[in-house]
Amino acid sequence: MVAQLEHQYRLGKLSVQGLWFYCQPMLGAMQALTIVIKKASASNFIGSAVLNLLQSQAKAMAGDHVVRSLLEKMSQSASQAYLVILERWVYEGVIDDPYGEFFIAENKSLQKESLTQDYYTKYWQQRYRLKDDIPSFLAMRECGHCIQVPVAENTKLTMVGSNHHYLECIKAAYVFASVELLNLIKDKYDLKGKWMSIKHYLLLDQGDFLVHFMDIAREELMKKPDEISVEKLQSLMDLALRSTAAVADPYHEDLTCSVEKTTFD
Repeated sequence: MVAQLEHQYRLGKLSVQGLWFYCQPMLGAMQALTIVIKKASASNFIGSAVLNLLQSQAKAMAGDHVVRSLLEKMSQSASQAYLVILERWVYEGVIDDPYGEFFIAENKSLQKESLTQDYYTKYWQQRYRLKDDIPSFLAMRECGHCIQVPVAENTKLTMVGSNHHYLECIKAAYVFASVELLNLIKDKYDLKGKWMSIKHYLLLDQGDFLVHFMDIAREELMKKPDEISVEKLQSLMDLALRSTAAVADPYHEDLTCSVEKTTFD
């Protein structure tokens, strides 16, 4: 349109009436773009908020095929950079978001190493969190297990028209990650064996060790809480485990003891 106007102007044939005539086909599209720009600027939209705005405006212009096609094309183009971030998150568990546009925020100050000291650490709830703005069209390496993600051309996250291929890719990645995680827990960390240990110690399937421990630790347990030596109790616990049938349990060394202080009103 601009080239057409310039050509007519250079020929000296561009009148106000002609200008209005040549601008007619683009008026709807320019008006739609104006609305998008004003709304995005007024609310300081970035990232997924911009994508949602483009999609909502495209749906609102359902009666104008030209304008709707333009907004859908803009939405697809704007989504490509976002899908690249999503692709790394889905396939690698990595958030590459230098401008803070992704719908998941990462707290890098919380490290997985803290799990060795406290299983109920804030890492589980605060390492990753969802932001308020999530695109309307829309965890593996942290455990220290390196996996080989299957790479193929059809694993690329793309969105073309109504063919939302990315949904199939995300579902396939979810199934793959779930299988890998289950195998990791079952095979490498021996989930069944850990459950058997819980049965031995928590449910007292083999309770002879506890009777022996209470006998040899009686003197220490009769002291005031502030005077009890946790190190001595642990040593007595290890002795009780080695002296009973519990020694056959491959995870008996994981059993520890501590002194909990409680107050009563």
